[in-house]
Amino acid sequence: MTKLTYLSAFVALMAIVHGKVSAQEVIKKKGYTLTFESNHVALDPALKQRMIKTFFTVYPKLAKEYNVNTLKEVKFLVDTAYKGVAAASAGKVVYSYARFKFGVDNAGAIWALPALKPEHHYKNSYRITAGRESGKN
Repeated sequence: MTKLTYLSAFVALMAIVHGKVSAQEVIKKKGYTLTFESNHVALDPALKQRMIKTFFTVYPKLAKEYNVNTLKEVKFLVDTAYKGVAAASAGKVVYSYARFKFGVDNAGAIWALPALKPEHHYKNSYRITAGRESGKN
């Protein structure tokens, strides 16, 4: 092997070991395109499929209800180096490890909206507002 081949193999190995290699998949359904990319080497394939299924179930319904002219191409990025919890902008949704794991499987994370109380107001917090607006608590 040449030095360049050894160097290329070493760089690829280091990228895999340090989680810098991103696996990308493009899925098209019902006029929508989801690009799913992850640099998390231990991402559970079943979780990934649930995220994809949820996108294609929920996003078209939201688009129909609220904005038929919304983006038709969206990118999910699971980025273990991302320091925030999650962010969405311009058709790109970035998840840190905690958000994609616990945000998709709230029951498994033992996370729920707080019980609604008469003194709660929509300005109290996100969780209280979400529960109040959804009528679930």
